[in-house]
Amino acid sequence: MEETMSLQKKIVYHPYLWMLLVCVIAYWPIAFQVFSIKNDNVMVFLAFRYNISEAIQQAHLPLWTPYMNLGFPMHADIQSGAWNPVVWFFSLFGRYNLSTLHLETMLYIFLAGAGMFHFLKKFIVENKIAFAFAVAYLLCGYMCDVAGNNILFLAGAAFTPWVLSHGYGLYKQPRYYAAVKLTVAFYFLFSAAYPFFTVVSGYILLFSFIYKTIEQLFLKKKNAFMITLKYWGLSAILFLLIAAPALYSYLQFLPEYSRGNHISLERSNENNLELRSFISLLFPNAPLKNGFIISDLTMRNAFIGLIPLVLVFSWLFIKNKTKREWLIFSGMIIGFLYAAGNVFPIHTIIFHTVPLMDHFRHPANARVFFTIAAVLLAVFTFNKIRHSKSSSLIFKITASIFATGIVIYLCTRNEYFYDDAFSPFKNFSFSNRETLKQTIDKFNNSFFVFSNALIQICFLTAISFFHYRPLKRFLFVLIFLNSFIFLQLSMPVTEVSKTSPADANDLLRSYTTGYPSPSLTKSIAYNSNTDSSQFILTGHNMFYNKNIGFPAINYNPTILNNIDSLLKNEKVFKKVMQQPFAFLDDTDTASALSVKLNSNNAMTFHSRSEVAASLHVQQTLTKNWKAFIDEKETDIHSSDIACMAVSLPPGEHTIKLIYQPPLMICLLITATITLLYCCLYLLVKSIKK
Repeated sequence: MEETMSLQKKIVYHPYLWMLLVCVIAYWPIAFQVFSIKNDNVMVFLAFRYNISEAIQQAHLPLWTPYMNLGFPMHADIQSGAWNPVVWFFSLFGRYNLSTLHLETMLYIFLAGAGMFHFLKKFIVENKIAFAFAVAYLLCGYMCDVAGNNILFLAGAAFTPWVLSHGYGLYKQPRYYAAVKLTVAFYFLFSAAYPFFTVVSGYILLFSFIYKTIEQLFLKKKNAFMITLKYWGLSAILFLLIAAPALYSYLQFLPEYSRGNHISLERSNENNLELRSFISLLFPNAPLKNGFIISDLTMRNAFIGLIPLVLVFSWLFIKNKTKREWLIFSGMIIGFLYAAGNVFPIHTIIFHTVPLMDHFRHPANARVFFTIAAVLLAVFTFNKIRHSKSSSLIFKITASIFATGIVIYLCTRNEYFYDDAFSPFKNFSFSNRETLKQTIDKFNNSFFVFSNALIQICFLTAISFFHYRPLKRFLFVLIFLNSFIFLQLSMPVTEVSKTSPADANDLLRSYTTGYPSPSLTKSIAYNSNTDSSQFILTGHNMFYNKNIGFPAINYNPTILNNIDSLLKNEKVFKKVMQQPFAFLDDTDTASALSVKLNSNNAMTFHSRSEVAASLHVQQTLTKNWKAFIDEKETDIHSSDIACMAVSLPPGEHTIKLIYQPPLMICLLITATITLLYCCLYLLVKSIKK
């Protein structure tokens, strides 16, 4: 009985259970699906996930989709999610809809907090302190910005702490268990997140490994060096086995699309943390409605939490700094300066000198690494406050200076600023969903600055009077409340739209399941039409309704080179748009063409013609396509710059077009077995513990 009660108590007080509760409370519009997530999540990632899940539901590999840009190799797009185990898992239970995407979003938010808690526990014993600062990361400015907009960025924020945590574990104690954990964490980061996070995390792991091995060689610790080499090498090999299908797909197609090459320095600076956005370190909502900032809304907020911010500034004036603290501080500064893009030279230096770093836009994504380092440094500083009265005094003085500075700042504002700040409350209404959202949309820059200033003054005044013990007791409450308020002000602007996920789900359920035969009479242009009322819910219809079209608005930056060439040739592109999905180009009036079988990776046609003809198929011609006429392989040639055509002899024929990358099945079986082994091994070890 006592053992049962003890187990129940452990479950009830488990930090991850409470972390999940914090996630649900803080991100309630997403968790309870009151409002829909928006922007890239709906226009890009929902479409990919819908097509991936459709393939898996039909027991097909999600390699090709006929419904994007005249056919697109999903498996070769790093941002599609085709190799993401989370997407595959959800796809086993049905086609993706907006509710599924909300669930995936909440999972990543939870994993971000849980991962940060796991990382902080490497450095601090007390659960309450680690939990409080993990919540600061969970509710930081970066999470506020991207949680509802870009699931790839969110996945980066979710899995990066896990990679750093397990990497640090392997660094401190190289062993088999730590190597497997790092492998799995790094694969999830690699398969789910924007590649910037994988590359930067990879460099951090590489530098750690090099530093460790050099140190061991210098100290002549041969046995320790061999152990380090063994388990770091094992982790790398396991990762390569699991990631083999994805790596094979990406490397095969990198020359096929422009995003596979480096970009210009000017383009790499798109969406940086502008100088005007620095105010978000103290006033998180201030840049939301700032018309002078041209960076995307998801790239403006650098808030790390008020208490972590005060602690980081306090650390600068506290004596007895350790080598580890200086290293973390250096990482924090590099992350912040890189996030600012061309505001400082560090981004340009890294762009020109570090391999692969000339492939990425959105330098403000480096806020994740800046925030992780800042929170970690704040934890070390908080620990110093416990043991030193002078450190505690510095913390209080810093909080008081911050509060005084804000008061002086407010006193310098003119009367029009205050009139503007209160103007949104005129005719305030929240009678229903739409009026509430419209009212919140009226909040302006002056309102956000003024409200943020008042909130921060209250919190700074409170913490400046706290001694260590009461501060520790109420640490979680202070961190949570402070960041929670700013999150609620941000969410209507940055994370959610005024539409309901239920409306989008109803629309998605109305579409045909499987792969119906495409129409051979309707033109590509006709299939490309999207009703505006439906576009706001799910984006382009053609991604879901199984009509093969071409979107008028570019939804995906990964465009194949031949499609790019087609778009630049207006005459040929117009011709393609006026033609149906497939047709014969002969002059025989008795000819006929029909679709016998259709799927995401294969098509079968039946043709009849008295003369030689060509079968034209409006799907992008890429490697891995094979054609068969009456079971005999034949060549595929290019048509209209980017599309496929097959030459047919006179008579009746069955033509099969199959998309099948060589070695894919073998690599996929190897990767699946390796991943399942790693996951089962970790599960068994966890149960034994």
